[in-house]
Amino acid sequence: MRLKLQIAAFILALLTLATVFMVPSEDAVGFKARVRERLAPVFEGVTGLRSRSDLVVEKLKRAERLERENDDLRRANAKLLAENNTLRSFEKENAELRQALKYKEVSRFELVPAKVIAREPSSWWQYVTINRGERDGVEVNQAVVSTQGLVGKVSSVSTTTSKVVLLGDENCRVAATLEGTNEQGIIIGQPTEMGAVQCRMTFISRTASIDVGQLAFTSGLGGVFPQGLRIGEVSQLVPLRDTGGHGLYREVIIQPSADLSKLDFLFVVLRQKDAKAAPKAPGQKDR
Repeated sequence: MRLKLQIAAFILALLTLATVFMVPSEDAVGFKARVRERLAPVFEGVTGLRSRSDLVVEKLKRAERLERENDDLRRANAKLLAENNTLRSFEKENAELRQALKYKEVSRFELVPAKVIAREPSSWWQYVTINRGERDGVEVNQAVVSTQGLVGKVSSVSTTTSKVVLLGDENCRVAATLEGTNEQGIIIGQPTEMGAVQCRMTFISRTASIDVGQLAFTSGLGGVFPQGLRIGEVSQLVPLRDTGGHGLYREVIIQPSADLSKLDFLFVVLRQKDAKAAPKAPGQKDR
């Protein structure tokens, strides 16, 4: 509103000046002086208006510069975050590789290192594809492990890749024994409704003494999985009335040691380094 009044005053001043200049020169000297005197505040207001306009323009330019600088800073920050995440990813991968190398060195098995290159999101607990195949000595039914424990077995092989069926699939059945006992059983994959993977160890002697936390290892029976590979630990004892054998044998729930949802670097077990020395599973008693 104030700006409109100032503009109106400016227009009125211009009209007044035009009128003054139309007055004959001999009569206009005193009149012009009085007009200038009366219009002086108007011109001062107009000058102030121009100054304020210049100030507004300068502020707008400054705001534009700040916005550009903020955009540049945001882009630089996004770039730094991306580089930081990449470095962290490299560090994680290097740590996993060092752990895998150490595992291979201390393992009593001849291992072929492999990397997971594909898996189906809808069946992640069942299969993965690795970047090792026939030319690397991989064969069907060879055990596949991570640094944490047994993962599954090779189900099919091509020249350069292999498909691995995981412990979470019910078709991957493993002959197993429990730590510190001679108890034998079969471990079968059992995905839960929450998407987690558990295994059920069944056909255990009805009189077996089992505790939560006991470890399960491959027993070597059946000829598929070599003896002594860690599978997981007992997480739950199944009541006799809920077993598949209606109380004729015991069952327990096994939590796999390997996180089947986060597989990356794996090993295919070719054979034992010393075929003559086939050590028992840790804690297994002599019969």
